[in-house]
Amino acid sequence: ALSLSRRDEVLSRATWERYTERTITSRAAFDLELERSAARGWSVDDGEVEEIVNCIAVPIMSSAGVVGALSLTALRVVHALPDLEAGIPVLRQTAQQISRELG
Repeated sequence: ALSLSRRDEVLSRATWERYTERTITSRAAFDLELERSAARGWSVDDGEVEEIVNCIAVPIMSSAGVVGALSLTALRVVHALPDLEAGIPVLRQTAQQISRELG
C-alpha cells in the first residue's frame, strides 16, 4: 500500500471527472472505497469508467509490497458483479501463488 503522503501526492493531481453515474468523483469517496477494498482484500470497478463493464481485482504481493494485481473483467450483460465476485477465491489463490513465486 502507498504511504498516506505518497497517496496524497498522487491524488492531488486527480480531476475526479465523471464518466458514468457510478464514477467516484471526490477524494473522500475514493478514500472510503480504498478503505473498503483494503478491509475485504479485493477491489471492484462497478461500471465506474464504462457503464457496460465491471471488474474485480486482488493484489499480487512481493517482499516489496503490492507489485501488481490480478483482475477479472466482464461485460455487465454477460456477467453481473455478483457473478464476478464468485471468482474471488480462485483469483486469490492464483495471486497468492504468483506472490509466493515472487518472494
